[in-house]
Amino acid sequence: MAKVSPINAQAHANTKIKQDPGFAHSQGQHLIPIVVHEFAPASQDTPIVFIKDSETGRFMAMSLVGLKPGENVLVGEQWKGTYIPQVLRNYPLVVAKGKEEGQAILCLHQDSPLISETEGEALFDENGEQTQWCKKMAEQVISSVEQNQITQGYVQYLAEKQLIAPQTLNMNISGEQYSLNGLYVINEQALNDLADETLLEMKKLGYLMPTYAALLSQQRVHNLARIKTA
Repeated sequence: MAKVSPINAQAHANTKIKQDPGFAHSQGQHLIPIVVHEFAPASQDTPIVFIKDSETGRFMAMSLVGLKPGENVLVGEQWKGTYIPQVLRNYPLVVAKGKEEGQAILCLHQDSPLISETEGEALFDENGEQTQWCKKMAEQVISSVEQNQITQGYVQYLAEKQLIAPQTLNMNISGEQYSLNGLYVINEQALNDLADETLLEMKKLGYLMPTYAALLSQQRVHNLARIKTA
């Protein structure tokens, strides 16, 4: 598990965050967590899938960025997609829950290779105040926490309506066979069979657009194959 530490002016007075346009830290991830607000732009590049937590039974929304575990085909000198998931843009910053109800603490991944004392964006200025860059990132990270909560409600709704179904990804690329298990996708037939009142309810909740985006995104697996073989 990644080690995180709360950001403070004393411990991080000289801490800077380097930029990595290729997002190399995600090299070993074939699944990137995304929120429902990202479904539309993410669907232009990658399949949107769901995975199930074996302990809680809850589903989580993911952007599929590789054709096998431990592979991210979009990592390079520059990110090879048109959309960069916000969890990657936020890194190495993250929010942790405080002891008090509703308390959020801005933290830093301690072992991140993007942490430096000589180059990058400073977290604090010479007066010990957060820099404008740090404040902007903090707002972005905290916003992502709120969006995660909305996404959990959305995905739970899909599960309750039985709109998520398991699917195994099988592909043959240049003679090499790829197979991914444990994935779930939008069940197109179940979506088409929904009663009119349920479709209206989804429309009012703002759930229809991201659902269709996730459904249409399944074709983007060919985009991953194209990038892999390029």
